[in-house]
Amino acid sequence: MAETTNPDIAAIFSEIVETVSHYVLEIIGDFQDWVATPKIRRWLRIIVVVAGYLMVRPWIELFFRKMFEKQMDKEDAERKKKREEEEGFLAPGMERAKKNANSLRVGGAGEEQEQGSSDEEDEAEKVKASGVMEWGRGARKRQKKAAAKQEALRKAEQMDEEELLQLLDWSESEGEGGKKKAAAAAT
Repeated sequence: MAETTNPDIAAIFSEIVETVSHYVLEIIGDFQDWVATPKIRRWLRIIVVVAGYLMVRPWIELFFRKMFEKQMDKEDAERKKKREEEEGFLAPGMERAKKNANSLRVGGAGEEQEQGSSDEEDEAEKVKASGVMEWGRGARKRQKKAAAKQEALRKAEQMDEEELLQLLDWSESEGEGGKKKAAAAAT
């Protein structure tokens, strides 16, 4: 009969570990030798690759930037055209009018004259002469100024009334007038 021998598992395991460690140490040593030995050809290759990248990179960035800007301009033009067509301001194939509605109402001033003249008094006179309000940037500025003036006048009138009441406190006795002055000062 054949005898079966059971080899020792610990011996097999230690043999595998020795073999793997031998190969790992050999690979590490070879890598250290490869890095430590200076080879001019290898370093020149690395230098050429890095220098080439540094020289070509600005051109690559410029190319992608121009491509991106061109695409954005195209999308903006398409969006603008689509919006104008949807709103009904511009029929397909038609051009924009040279004068806007506000310039026609105020007295026929062209866009060049409107942009060139920043005198608000002239604009106010044109609006008064035409009888139609111009709803643009100038109109909003005039409206803000008018509202600020009205608010200042209202506050001034309110202050005047309070001062008059304090000065003309002749209808009540001195004791009650002093109490009212203190109450008015607290508010």
